[in-house]
Amino acid sequence: MKLTKFIFIGLTGLLFSCSSSDDSNNGSNNNSTPFALSLEIGNYWNYDVTDSSGNTFRDSLFISKDTLINGINYKKFETDGIPAGFYSSTLNNNGVRKDGNKLLITGDFSVNAGTGVPVNLDLSVVDFVIFDADASNNQMLNSQPQTGNIQQTVQGVLLDIDYELNTYGGETLATYDVNGITYSNVKTSKVKVTMTIGASYQGVQISNNILTNNEVLVATQYVAENIGVIYNDTQINVNLNAQIATLMGTPQNTSQQQNEKLDTYSTN
Repeated sequence: MKLTKFIFIGLTGLLFSCSSSDDSNNGSNNNSTPFALSLEIGNYWNYDVTDSSGNTFRDSLFISKDTLINGINYKKFETDGIPAGFYSSTLNNNGVRKDGNKLLITGDFSVNAGTGVPVNLDLSVVDFVIFDADASNNQMLNSQPQTGNIQQTVQGVLLDIDYELNTYGGETLATYDVNGITYSNVKTSKVKVTMTIGASYQGVQISNNILTNNEVLVATQYVAENIGVIYNDTQINVNLNAQIATLMGTPQNTSQQQNEKLDTYSTN
């Protein structure tokens, strides 16, 4: 399997592949103005999803019920069918709860065989902060980056992949337009994945990092007060060392984009 395809398919799972109960309050305003976040059973959001090849999909995300996890109440998110979009995929079958102006996610994420990922990833997350309305721009929402390691062989090259994940605060916007609709009081939040990938060939290390850029994924969510995510933009950029790209028979530079635009919704 080509490296870029592996990274593109697997990153959605990797984004929520660690457990964290260490929420960061660094830089938060404890006397903040409440930012209404609606988490009620029956809420739903329908998204138009478009990828960089122009393919279009439709995701329907909804809150199905209350669910008790480790004695704590969460709202269970589900989708109609298998979601195509990054945002809907990360929430599907997981529990979300509010903590002040934060949203925390807990649940399991398993990559099934149909995705084509060549390793079995059984993933879990515990109270990982995915949004904080009080965060300043570029402030880390979890005090320590989540880390992990995967090894993968591509065209005889053994790849040793170390990754780091964190979420970050973004901007505050008075208004933002999506699908011809103007939404008020919008805050952004970012998910970032950085990687280093060492490479060995026939037992000999040929590079300690085949990437020329370590920030391989940035997903930006636009969250409107009392509505939720109205737009998500996911950018994937994989730039490889030219010699190793040739050895593996994969493109040196690959960029992919996906956006999710809110179409219809109902929140209580």
